[in-house]
Amino acid sequence: SSLLNSRDSSFWSRNRPLPLTPDEARDYHKKDSIAVHRQSLAYLDSVEHADNQISPFNFTVTGYQYTNRRKGETFYVYPFYRTIYYNTVEGYGIYPKVKFTRTFASGRSYAITPALRYGFSNRLFSANVSLAYNYDPDQQGQFYGAFGSDLFDLSNVGTRSLTFNTLSTLLNENNYVKYYRSKYGRLGYQHELANGLLWNAELEYATESDGIMELPDA
Repeated sequence: SSLLNSRDSSFWSRNRPLPLTPDEARDYHKKDSIAVHRQSLAYLDSVEHADNQISPFNFTVTGYQYTNRRKGETFYVYPFYRTIYYNTVEGYGIYPKVKFTRTFASGRSYAITPALRYGFSNRLFSANVSLAYNYDPDQQGQFYGAFGSDLFDLSNVGTRSLTFNTLSTLLNENNYVKYYRSKYGRLGYQHELANGLLWNAELEYATESDGIMELPDA
């Protein structure tokens, strides 16, 4: 039915053995007008303006995204629930993070993701930025890198998110992570060799600047 509705009235005038009835002609004319309107710059701008509005829901739950369609740019602010956290190393902390993406007509794109982190109990400030250039979106071809300082789980496998560990620590008094602070630089490359087979290579240099940290005594 979607294919039928995508045909305009001129198509049916040329290919239909029987002429359209007056009701059918009015229906296809209406659909033609709606399709043209939805492709107009004024309509697309109005939809973009509505999508760019800040609401309590996107600010706290989904994150806020601002899009500039004409420039192919998006600016995403991570949601509030992922910005505030608690653990036994830092106490309460803040982790503001944003992402800027630029997509070109060819489909290639690059993204820049800076982040800050501050723990109020250990009074430790960290800052880092991640970069990615997607040169072949069809084959997941990408160059990426990151540098700066941050706190990592001792296992460094990312199995416990800040949000999960915050809820676990506050509600059940179970803190699952032991943090160490590191200054690091990382470069990587990936490309799909075949369907479902992704090749990845990565080089990283890091210094463990503070060792395993525990919450200081009051």
